[in-house]
Amino acid sequence: MPWVEAQTFCEDRGQTLVAPKSIQDVDKIQDKCGKQEIWTSGYQYLAEQGKPFKYLDRTVVPKTLWKNNKPGKASGFRSEDCAKLGSNGKVYDAKCWSESLPVCQDQAYGQNHLV
Repeated sequence: MPWVEAQTFCEDRGQTLVAPKSIQDVDKIQDKCGKQEIWTSGYQYLAEQGKPFKYLDRTVVPKTLWKNNKPGKASGFRSEDCAKLGSNGKVYDAKCWSESLPVCQDQAYGQNHLV
């Protein structure tokens, strides 16, 4: 499902898409969900292109989690403005309308309470 649908899926359950802040968080996600491509809550508003990607909680997606040469350069309306966690454990920018799986986390407990 696309990013907006994935986030809505989580919100309907009182949760949000995962927001890994460390390698340890990535390991917890992959231990629970396997090494597959999933959406994170990372995004970049059109007006903020060129600035760091942020999670929905407005914290910056850590540089240490990005795949090499990512995020890419902004290129207008159809640029890669949403962030996925790849099967390799690295975050990369993707088109928000592309397909991926949602993994939700409890907003109050973060990575320690994945569902």
